[in-house]
Amino acid sequence: MVAQLDGVSLNTTREKLADVLDVIDHVIKNPTFDSSELDMLKDELIVSLEQEKQQPTSLFLKS
Repeated sequence: MVAQLDGVSLNTTREKLADVLDVIDHVIKNPTFDSSELDMLKDELIVSLEQEKQQPTSLFLKS
């Protein structure tokens, strides 16, 4: 499995910073995941893994 790192950046004014941080806090603490989107991502990952199995070089590089 490939490790993945995600990040967030934001630009705002000093006056709006507290509001923006409240929104980010809510998003982090209450994430929602659409099941159809998750299913699509799972399918893409499975296809990717199957393709890697067919390429001996990629298996060699992972070991």
